[in-house]
Amino acid sequence: MNKTPATRNTCFINKAFIEAICGAETTNRKTIITIIWVLFENEINGDEPDKSSLLKRLDDIIKKNKSSLSDTINRELAKNAIGGIVDRYNKIDKIIGEVSKSRVTAPIERNILRFGVFGLKFGKDYGLLIGESAVKDEAIEIAKNLLDEGASRFINAILTNPVVNKDRVIKAFIEAICGAETTNRKTIITIVWVLFENDGDVLDEGVLMNCLEDIIEKNKLSDINKGFAENSIRDIVNKYNEIDKIIDDMSTRPLGSIGLIERNILRFGVFGLKFGRTWDTPMVPLYVINQVIELAKNLVGESAGKFINGVLGGLVPDEPRQLPVKQVGGIIFIRNSGTLKFSLVKTAYKKWSLPKGKLREGEDLKEGFKRALKKEIGIEVEVIKKIHSDSFTDGPIKKEAVYFLGTTNNWELCLEKKPGLTKANWFTYEEVKKLDLDSALKPMILRYMDEVIKECLLGRIERIRRWILNWLRSRLK
Repeated sequence: MNKTPATRNTCFINKAFIEAICGAETTNRKTIITIIWVLFENEINGDEPDKSSLLKRLDDIIKKNKSSLSDTINRELAKNAIGGIVDRYNKIDKIIGEVSKSRVTAPIERNILRFGVFGLKFGKDYGLLIGESAVKDEAIEIAKNLLDEGASRFINAILTNPVVNKDRVIKAFIEAICGAETTNRKTIITIVWVLFENDGDVLDEGVLMNCLEDIIEKNKLSDINKGFAENSIRDIVNKYNEIDKIIDDMSTRPLGSIGLIERNILRFGVFGLKFGRTWDTPMVPLYVINQVIELAKNLVGESAGKFINGVLGGLVPDEPRQLPVKQVGGIIFIRNSGTLKFSLVKTAYKKWSLPKGKLREGEDLKEGFKRALKKEIGIEVEVIKKIHSDSFTDGPIKKEAVYFLGTTNNWELCLEKKPGLTKANWFTYEEVKKLDLDSALKPMILRYMDEVIKECLLGRIERIRRWILNWLRSRLK
């Protein structure tokens, strides 16, 4: 007797499940595939989600495929998960419907989602000892193996939606910030977090700035560059529609079907590549690409990194502009009632550093130094000598810096209002040694301040010596 098309299709799907189980490398993945298989069979047979009938179906699947399944799955895990999914069945389906916006899903896809939503929202209540990140990753990989890349991306978009588990997403952001090695990376993650929190709301700069403040305060993020974050968010708001159009044009997936985290990583990425270079300090395209790919991998998974790379790759110019930013700054001292004091500025990430500014094209170094300090801290300085030069990379920015030693008679400091600086003050050398200095400049700062102290002391000794000699000569006459 010939098999009907439905029977042939079911046989094909059952074979796909068995092959997926045999190809799975871990007991957890084999077990999860089996759970999805049970849910799938129950649905295509038109049965109601009843705990006893689903557990019987689990036993039947294991018995029929004894050679493949008997010793390779965790029965206790499967039973607990199936029981929990039945208990929360209507709630799980309501969440899937809400997040997928009533998109018609295939039975396998739908039952992968049922397990994924259960694992993320309710798994802990049923003793599911699989981490939330692992639940998502397993569901995405199973969708890829049983269906295709498009299905895995859809599953990812649903399971990373905050409606499914916002706590997990926020935890992932916090862990990514804590694990980031540089201030720039921490700041970029925070910017994406702010965009993520406000995705779908009416875009308002004030609301986003308040969200940034809340995230920084609640999570005590003292080591991010707040000025950089505020400027980025402000500019992204201004270019929002243009950025979204670029993503829509460059992506193989409609903007609405891209996962929330990926979508907002892309927003920062497109902004950095297309518009970030209009800042005073241009962003290096390769740096932007690397940052957002790594962020996508950390927050979502390996496949998300590849997707982000594919979308943004076409925006990178053949010869990315990586001209160094030339800066001039220095150690400025003043004599106050016989005491030497030095001027320092405090950065947004609470480090004390030297006042400095950008050198204009074709500008003389000394003249640029005097102009930059007048602009940044409001004082006229007299240049004594050049003391140090350096070239380095600060995150996305290549820099060349030249430092001078200078003095002034202007006691009153007037800090320029700009992102990245919060305070300017005078300190004695002993006070400077106790400050939290910029680690990259600390050795140079202390070395040359110490030299100034010694030279001034020697000068004072020489003046005293001359006075004594003059006094002795006058007495001998």
